Amino acid sequence: MDVTYLDHVPLAGPFVELKLQWAGAPSGPRVPLTFNQRNHLAAVAASGRSTWIGGTVNIGGPDGTPAWSDAELADAVHAVVVGAPSLRRVASDDVHATFSPDALTVSVGQVRPVPTEVELADRIAAACLPGAVPGVYAARAGTTLLFAVDHVHGDMLSIDLALRRLWDALHGRPVTDADTEPTPASDSSATTGAALDVWKRFFTVTDGHVPAFPVQLSTGMTEPVHDVRSLTPAAALDGDLDHRTFAVILTALAEATEPVTGSPEFATVIPVHTRGRRDDPRHDVIGWMVSNAPVVARAGDTASTARWLRDAVTVAGLPLETMIQECRPALPAGVVPMVSYMDFRHRGDPLPQARYISSTSPTDTAQLWFSRTRDGLAVRAKYPDTPEARQVMGGVLDRLSAALR
Repeated sequence: MDVTYLDHVPLAGPFVELKLQWAGAPSGPRVPLTFNQRNHLAAVAASGRSTWIGGTVNIGGPDGTPAWSDAELADAVHAVVVGAPSLRRVASDDVHATFSPDALTVSVGQVRPVPTEVELADRIAAACLPGAVPGVYAARAGTTLLFAVDHVHGDMLSIDLALRRLWDALHGRPVTDADTEPTPASDSSATTGAALDVWKRFFTVTDGHVPAFPVQLSTGMTEPVHDVRSLTPAAALDGDLDHRTFAVILTALAEATEPVTGSPEFATVIPVHTRGRRDDPRHDVIGWMVSNAPVVARAGDTASTARWLRDAVTVAGLPLETMIQECRPALPAGVVPMVSYMDFRHRGDPLPQARYISSTSPTDTAQLWFSRTRDGLAVRAKYPDTPEARQVMGGVLDRLSAALR
């Protein structure tokens, strides 16, 4: 699955929305909101801006027309949403309340010309907002099926799962989540102590701060640059870059920023999934199942970076509320920088022209999403659209690409 933005997705042909309608009120299980979900809802309430994530997949047949009717696409959307409790939830107080499966109907809208990218983004944003009904959107543009959700419903991996389930539903295969809920992170004294030790070691390096990006890219919020580029083809992924991919990426990132920071160290906080191992029943559950962990990468020292990443497994089991209460770190002003990595090679056979997309918003920092597929390694970067940021980040990404090659 390529990780990109909506403005990088070619859309053409007739456009049809697959409209979700909910009857009554949520009456199913009430599930506590996670730390990330509470922060997300607070940010949306403060800004009024939708923060959605989604994906697209090609559903064209051999003749270049859709291989399924719009009614069949609507049935597939219905099956996927009904089969994933997270996609049937709405926030109420400090919990999620769940709509019953029979509350949902999905109908086929009118056929229209494909909207512009801005118009389509506005349509998705209007549907994918926290409210009285789940924030889910689906549509077809020519032979492209689009599916998006308010971020509160899921994470990047959830979009891959949703697209695969849409594909399975269209081929008559079952698409229901495992009968399990995300379990609370372990709070045993041994686990808590080990995880806090890692955080405290990190904050010793950062002087008690959750670090901002090491270069100031803007003095205020500005519209973003979307820089999507291929870094390394699959044939060139060997040695350490093959076996310790994220450690090599972060180490190369430290090398790429050193000329503009003067420091060989690059400290950051990364997202870490909490779904457990591949045999865990939560492994393929749609939901926002992500915590955060600290990493300090040092130029030229992949082994040290790899040790921090191994510690991230322990840290991911610690509730972030506990870390904040115990460590009381200072948070950066503005947007929190992001460096993440996702390996899609083991998710299953590639879907045709599958893409991950998400909403855009003003920023004052850099965010980097690295992804590995069977085609190779790529990065989706977002940073302020200012001359200084373009110069700095262009140089950083160029040096990073050279280091990885």
